[in-house]
Amino acid sequence: MWKQHSPELGTQPRRWGHSVCLVAREFLVVWGGLKDGDMCDDLHIYHLSTRRWKSVDTSGERPSPRWGASLSPHPSNAWAAVLLGGRQGSKPMPLSEYFVLDLADMSWARYDVASLEDARKRRPDAWGGLPQPHGVAASGCPKNRYTHTAVTRYLDKQVLVYGGHGGRTRYFSDVGVLQLPGSKAAEERVTHTLAGGGFILPTACSSATAALPAGEGESVGGSDDGAVWLPVRCSGSAPPRRSGHASAVVGEHLVVSGGYNGKAVLSDLWLLHMPTLRWDECKLQAGALPPLTGHSLVAVPHSPLLVVFGGSTSRSRLSLAAYLLDVDARAASAVTPRLSPSARFWHRSVHVDGPGDRGSMLMLGGVGASGTALGDLFTLDLDTLTRSALAAALRAAGGSVPARLADAARKEAEARREKAEAPAEPAAGGAAAASRDAPCWLEDSAAIYGAPASSLAMGNGDVPSGSAALDALTE
Repeated sequence: MWKQHSPELGTQPRRWGHSVCLVAREFLVVWGGLKDGDMCDDLHIYHLSTRRWKSVDTSGERPSPRWGASLSPHPSNAWAAVLLGGRQGSKPMPLSEYFVLDLADMSWARYDVASLEDARKRRPDAWGGLPQPHGVAASGCPKNRYTHTAVTRYLDKQVLVYGGHGGRTRYFSDVGVLQLPGSKAAEERVTHTLAGGGFILPTACSSATAALPAGEGESVGGSDDGAVWLPVRCSGSAPPRRSGHASAVVGEHLVVSGGYNGKAVLSDLWLLHMPTLRWDECKLQAGALPPLTGHSLVAVPHSPLLVVFGGSTSRSRLSLAAYLLDVDARAASAVTPRLSPSARFWHRSVHVDGPGDRGSMLMLGGVGASGTALGDLFTLDLDTLTRSALAAALRAAGGSVPARLADAARKEAEARREKAEAPAEPAAGGAAAASRDAPCWLEDSAAIYGAPASSLAMGNGDVPSGSAALDALTE
């Protein structure tokens, strides 16, 4: 189920604690991180289809060398990514600024982030009408940090940040919402949801997000320079503070797994319901996850499933295990894919399209038991993984098969049979489009569990004109 990839051209970067983002479904962007004790600020791009790597020179005001920064797809620009935080030397970097990498011209741009209080003074026409949630300060922004997690909310032009390390004994469990300039519709939704004394995020992302054109209507701030940190108040019991955790989006929930709190490696699991910003602990009813930090967490499309891989279980022990996590059934099971990569942590994993309906988890780099930065690239076939795990669950159930598993098995068998009997016709838009449109074994849950982030508002793979670096990768 694991497959190691060797590049057709170029050299894979050896790196750990690096920042990774999938842009336009086809380009894996790798920036910064640590290599042999040195902090990096170089940019590498990998084209999934041609399996070519390229080290790219960039222009503009690029970020300083750092590790532990987040790199997220830009919600308004399908060819850009947003960099936040990180650590330079012993110094956590501020979240009062962010950087945008634009692959169209291979340029960096730096922007300051205002607090809502400052934004009201500077742009009363845009922000003066936003109500202030009771008991939540409008001044300031999330504190300097690294090894946090960040996810993009395309519909509302936001990047949601959770947790992280502020240096020394400072660990965080706060949620920050960076509101980027976007469409007029997004501005109206944010204004509406700030009303009533509390900040409530609108409905979670869905495939309909991709239909919203970037820059539709009048933008909130006019450019990326108009971003603000919104005041946030969560309900429920908040998770303990942590850094080095892993996060992924499943349906309307942000799933947070493990991490380190300065004293111990954590094994707990938390769900943040994003429409209401309510926290709940997800206590597993079957199976268990070990304490993990520096691991990865990737959601399986259109399902309540996630894949956990790698990480450190203590200061001296690394994990090479993979776990399949079901947040609906509140169950976890260890899986043993063939040809597993070596034990590691501080690697990076993302979801990519193909080869099957559920796509694959792509994993790059990390640091191994010897302390050496790794540069290998693997993919894990999620179709095979979930099918094997489902078969194992059915065998374990014996004669008493849960209705949910039986129905899933039936749909799985029907989908495979229909696929085998169907004539081989090329789908419009190529193999990637065929993979995205194909039915999956939990097709009835598509309305509940959104598509992976890699398929939301991220372009169609057409290279921007004039981009010599991307042309060299795809030609």
